[in-house]
This record gives sequence, structure tokens and C-alpha cells, in this order.
Amino acid sequence: MNQAKPFPITKRQVWEAYKRAKAYKGGAGVDSQSIEDFERV
Repeated sequence: MNQAKPFPITKRQVWEAYKRAKAYKGGAGVDSQSIEDFERV
């Protein structure tokens, strides 16, 4: 999938989404990457 998003996503939006997912102990999404996997990078 090499298609650009049809709308802009700011760093602030990514950060806020990450904090919400972490607070609610979010699981892996469509990419199968967990919060723990993401934090190791």
C-alpha cells in the first residue's frame, strides 16, 4: 500500500492517539504491532 493519506495527520495527532492506546492497554492493530513492540523501536 503506497498510497498517500487523503488528509494530513499531524505529529500531535499521532502522539495523542498513542497516549490513548497506551492508557487503554490497546492491542495490536492491522499491522500486528503492539504498544510494547512500538516502544522498543
